[in-house]
Amino acid sequence: MINEDRISIVPTQGISRGIFTAFAGMVLPFVLMLIVSITGNAEVVEEVAKALVVATLIVGIPSTKGKLLAAVVFGFLFGFSETVLYSNQLIHSGESTVLLKRFLLTVPMHIVTTVVVLMFAMIKRWMWLIGLCFAVVVHLIFNYLVAAAWRFQNKMV
Repeated sequence: MINEDRISIVPTQGISRGIFTAFAGMVLPFVLMLIVSITGNAEVVEEVAKALVVATLIVGIPSTKGKLLAAVVFGFLFGFSETVLYSNQLIHSGESTVLLKRFLLTVPMHIVTTVVVLMFAMIKRWMWLIGLCFAVVVHLIFNYLVAAAWRFQNKMV
């Protein structure tokens, strides 16, 4: 016998939030490009946008595993989309491996900063703001270290 109360063709709240989160990860870098070009502050703009996705979509996913999976997928898609967005500039930079290097460095950073915000939001929902502060600091340190390594590498050549 089939229990009709359990059969539903409507996606659960967790699945729909997951789909919207994945979509946001793919589209958000393109939306933020104009804001970043005006403000010149990619770290703050990107982390605020990602933290808002965590606070509005990811935290509402019912299971802890689902939240973590959504944060990792969102961070990955955000970093991947951002790399695609900048790929034309990177390809014309003259170094053939710069696109791969950017992908291998920035995607994990975006995953980490998204998970940092989520970890704080899972303690108390309002604490995503504290996680946001940590995420901005991590992003700033990351950009500083990458820029320093780039300058060091160019001096060596």
